[in-house]
Amino acid sequence: MENVFLFLFRTFVDFITIVLILRLIASRWISANNPIHQSIVLITSPIIRPFTSRFSKRSSLEIILISLCLLIELFALWFMTTINCLNGPNFLQLIGLGTMKLMILFLRIFFISILAHVILTWLSPNSFTPATRFIGELVAPVLRPIKARLPYLAGLDFSPLIAVVIIQSIIMIIPINTVFSGILCSNFRQIL
Repeated sequence: MENVFLFLFRTFVDFITIVLILRLIASRWISANNPIHQSIVLITSPIIRPFTSRFSKRSSLEIILISLCLLIELFALWFMTTINCLNGPNFLQLIGLGTMKLMILFLRIFFISILAHVILTWLSPNSFTPATRFIGELVAPVLRPIKARLPYLAGLDFSPLIAVVIIQSIIMIIPINTVFSGILCSNFRQIL
């Protein structure tokens, strides 16, 4: 029963964090006319409204979103380690874990978006649905620098493959296991 509760809690926290990260990314790169972008704004507005009343600049909204994601992640990690661990993390380990978890979540959003973009362009290359436009605008800033440096070989675009390999390599480099030194938990995967 405890495993089901922790799974549901982690899923809820990840959903909120992903939507907040998508709001952060969408405010920079995605057209405000896109219905998916508008839905993300509607979902996140009640969460960030108490914090945005004092600030009106776009850059302050980004700082609020990043801070809110980090606070949510810190609380979730603290709660999960309190339940699962005999010897929980100290404050610096908690901040390190939260920051690394957010970085991994941010990179996984791009990883999954690039895979979805590739599949959607294979299945329907000339589709202009809101979802394909949203994903296309989301991955364009990641793929554009790679496309600029990479020649087209036989009319094929290998930039998504290279981007996926780079993103996965960065995820593997993030030293999340070193933060767990001194923490006695029964199952680290359940926490992360």
